[in-house]
Amino acid sequence: MNKFYRRLGGVALALIMIPAFIGLLACMPVPIGDPERSRIDDDLTGVWVGAFDEEVNLFFYEPYDKRTWLVRQFEVGGSYDKPATELSYEEAIAAVDTEDFDGEEFAVYKAWRTKLGKQWFVVWEVMGEVPGYELTVGEGKFWYVWRIEKLGAGRIRMYMVNSDYDGFEDIEGFDSDDEDRNLKKLRRAAEKVIKRNIDDPDLYEYYEDDDSFVMFRLTDEDFDGL
Repeated sequence: MNKFYRRLGGVALALIMIPAFIGLLACMPVPIGDPERSRIDDDLTGVWVGAFDEEVNLFFYEPYDKRTWLVRQFEVGGSYDKPATELSYEEAIAAVDTEDFDGEEFAVYKAWRTKLGKQWFVVWEVMGEVPGYELTVGEGKFWYVWRIEKLGAGRIRMYMVNSDYDGFEDIEGFDSDDEDRNLKKLRRAAEKVIKRNIDDPDLYEYYEDDDSFVMFRLTDEDFDGL
């Protein structure tokens, strides 16, 4: 185990129930995929700089087991003045404001991946309250579902599945809280909608937006520097 992962593993794993920066975006009332049948992708494990909406955040993808990650988000301040899709790795790192980074977690997610058709998706299960939603910690769950596109070594673009997509309207009970026994049925129905419309740009948030979510993997050197 190299120094990078020793330091990564040494960071506290306490699940602090705190708001998520994407709380105003479209969450899903059901997940897709089965975390008990998933397998983590080593290409995603590590620390990433996420560029979104002219701000940057750090994301720690830490394996919880062979199937899932614990994703911890840190708000690091700083900004950039060009579309995220045009940023270079060096520009993303330069946008991190180390003086504004206090090391406190901003959000925590349980994450897993699943494949629909020929596309891979990552699911983030929110582990706390999110602004704009009347949820109490421990009551109710919701998820962010991302289609992921690998753009080369250490660079990923993510497209959030839009829960307001027309196809979801036909799923009975999709907008209501359901018992766990009904969640699997709704999950399968949502997966069918996504798979059937997987190439429809309207299925995703910011699909054709140059300021969509882009992530860069930190090198060991830059991680030590931060």
